[in-house]
Formats: sequence, structure tokens, C-alpha cells
Amino acid sequence: IQDNSSAEYPSGGCRDTTSALATITGKLATEEQEGVENARVEIRSSLSPSVNYMSKQDGSYTFKEMPMVGTYTLHALRDDEPMNGVSTLDLVAIQKHILGTEKLKSAYKMIAADVNNDKDISAIDLIELRKLILGVYEKLPENTSWKFVPKSFVFNDINNPWSYPTQE
Repeated sequence: IQDNSSAEYPSGGCRDTTSALATITGKLATEEQEGVENARVEIRSSLSPSVNYMSKQDGSYTFKEMPMVGTYTLHALRDDEPMNGVSTLDLVAIQKHILGTEKLKSAYKMIAADVNNDKDISAIDLIELRKLILGVYEKLPENTSWKFVPKSFVFNDINNPWSYPTQE
């Protein structure tokens, strides 16, 4: 038996050269729990370069062989098909909300109604949405077509949902 004590290893042992690896999985879903496909999910860490993965048809994503050290953050982005799920009924719902005759019933609907991304729902959002519906815009100039909020986030006030986090 030999004492391998040194300044680097004062307890006399060898450092662990094996690295425990983990798989990180999740699912992107709408408010109605429908999977969101074709979203770019990026995992970031200060210890390794960021890695991207496109979500599958059911909204799932998987990052394999991730070192079990450090802290990771996830960020999702999808900015295509801005007309997906949009109709003239949305114009009516936003107009009723602005007039106060029928408020939008969820924080997610409030975020979606903020078409110009200025943290307010106003007539300008109606104008921007009309331009999208009529084909004046191919995409929203001041916004992405999708927003992602961690499922664990609790909105304290659905009428003021603007401080939601976009990564987990």
C-alpha cells in the first residue's frame, strides 16, 4: 500500500475519472396538452457547448449522455407557420377583451393576443393580426409565432402575465 497524498489529492486517493451521464427528456405542449413538433430545443451549460434538438411530432425531446455536473437551462423556439391555429374568431375574442365585454380566460391566451409583443393588448394587436390573416405579413414582424413557458410556472395574475420565464 502506498500513500499517494499530494497537493492535488490531499486525501491520498485518485480523482474520479469516470463521468456519470444522464438523459434529459421533456415535452413541449400547448395549453390543451397537444404536442408541439418542430420546435428547436436548446440545452445550455457553462461546462459544455449548447446542443440543439428538434421536438418530435408528440412534442418530445431527448438529450442523451449529458454529464451530471453543472447546471443546465432549456430554451425552446419555434417561429414558423404563424397562421397555425389563427382565425378571424381570434380577432373577435381580442376585440371583446379590449372592449371589456368578455375577457380572455387564460394567461396563455393573453400572451398570444399580444401580437406585437409590447406586453399590452390593444387595437394595434388587432391591426397586426388582420395583416397576418390577410396575407400582408408572412410572419409577425415584432414577435415569434410560438411562445414557450415552463409548465411549472404559476401565473400570479392572468391579466398581467408578461413576466413569465422563457427557459427552465
